[in-house]
Amino acid sequence: MKIIFLFLFLISIVFSDGHDDDEHHLYKKDLTFLALNSSQQIIVKKILQDYRIKMKSLKQTQKMLTSQKQTLFLQDKFDSIKMQRFNREWSDKASFAEIEFLERMHAILTFEQKKKFIHYMDEWEID
Repeated sequence: MKIIFLFLFLISIVFSDGHDDDEHHLYKKDLTFLALNSSQQIIVKKILQDYRIKMKSLKQTQKMLTSQKQTLFLQDKFDSIKMQRFNREWSDKASFAEIEFLERMHAILTFEQKKKFIHYMDEWEID
């Protein structure tokens, strides 16, 4: 029985799909795969703190705009221009926050790190 398990174990090792740790990405918005140096880690930590603050503010803005859109929808006459304005306001704020984050990350990452980061850029999009 031990021989069978040993054989199966060896076969599984031979046919297992090896992976490169640099390409390993476990969690959404996880940047460990970038292998940041110590000075980059300090700067990226600040960038992420600022990003979280901005996201909190955006969530509050989104709640306010959602409330305004609901009130607008309940009116007797639908005002598509105001609805577009609310949508544009949200879109502009979200886009600005995303671009600011990406710009700051771009400035700190090496070319090789940027090549790795682009595979996960969609994780940082603001819905």
